Amino acid sequence: HNKITNLAANAGISSYANSNFFITPSVTVNDIQIAEGGMKNVYVISGDIYMTVRDEDSGAVFASISYPFKGSGTSKMAAVKNGMQKITYGNLQTFFDDSKKAILDYYSAKQDKIFAKADMLSQNQEYDAAIACLLTIPEELFDAYQRAYSKACEIYKKRDQQIASQIAQELKNLNNVVLVRARSLMAAHDARGALEALWDYKIAETNQDNEYYALVKQAEERIS
Repeated sequence: HNKITNLAANAGISSYANSNFFITPSVTVNDIQIAEGGMKNVYVISGDIYMTVRDEDSGAVFASISYPFKGSGTSKMAAVKNGMQKITYGNLQTFFDDSKKAILDYYSAKQDKIFAKADMLSQNQEYDAAIACLLTIPEELFDAYQRAYSKACEIYKKRDQQIASQIAQELKNLNNVVLVRARSLMAAHDARGALEALWDYKIAETNQDNEYYALVKQAEERIS
């Protein structure tokens, strides 16, 4: 797996940039020979490594390759690893180039659907999902990526506004509970208890603050 990841990185393909696409390797062993090597036997194994680049969602395959390998080692696994270590980026350059082109063509054709889906998610207030959807567009598609990035920034602002609104409403509700309790204590002629209840009030720069200040003043005057 690490070998494939490094080869993909050399090709300018990040294994972590888009979780929808996977490079799937599989190994087929065609021949195993055992040679005496002193204290331990040496395994000489030849076979083929198959790799495909596929879309996890649809199962569509964008590129595939079969490449022969031959390796040796003191165990079968060591021999396979030895053979795979001999595979270089140059061996697989065409495979990675074809994969990258196919994926870029895929996103180029799909971009309108991506924007439409992001709009739908945003309208449903699923802001994080909308942003994630837009940022699947690769940076190599410069114009589409810039458009997606700008749209994502707009949605991010809506998300922040919604969060700020929710926090403000929660604070308003908590403060209202405090004010109701303070009014109740004042009605029961317990000014000191009302002041203690008002300690839990959080200044929020809203109209509630006026009632808070009025209750504090009223309670202090009664205590005096």
